[in-house]
Amino acid sequence: GLPFEDIIEDEYQHIQPYEAQRLYLTVCVLNRLDIRVRAGLISRSHQIAFEEFQERFHKPLEHIVKTEFDQNVRDNVYFARHPHIAEIVFERILNAQELRYEEYIRCIQAMNLDYSTDRQAFVQMIRGRSINDLFSNNELAKAIYEAAKHAAGEDPNLYHQMGIYRSEERRVGKECR
Repeated sequence: GLPFEDIIEDEYQHIQPYEAQRLYLTVCVLNRLDIRVRAGLISRSHQIAFEEFQERFHKPLEHIVKTEFDQNVRDNVYFARHPHIAEIVFERILNAQELRYEEYIRCIQAMNLDYSTDRQAFVQMIRGRSINDLFSNNELAKAIYEAAKHAAGEDPNLYHQMGIYRSEERRVGKECR
């Protein structure tokens, strides 16, 4: 009789160990954008070896995180059962801007933009309108763009999205500095 969103949140809260819960959250942050998460990104963002993931975290996540080998990136990729479920986890668990910021930074810093899946995730994460919607605190938004510049260098798409963010920031009347 519970709402679906409550069931998904409860499922998340009962994942053990805590590290498995955090891995699932990272998968959801990216999978809500319909991006599959490379094992390499998981390894770097959580500082665990692939073997450790298989040994310690595969079993607690086996019914909620799907795994495939992606021939294009020659790596295992992970994804939630559905992007809508990933979105629910994202919204319910990362219910404060500061929490979303921490996950965004963790993901961006762990990305290797030479991989198409990481590049797709990066492009989706830095979208100006999305950043504006997720972060009313413009200091957090600007810090995300600084991390993105560090990851991508002089990337024209990044600068374009930063410009969109600034125009959205002005449109909705955020304090511009």
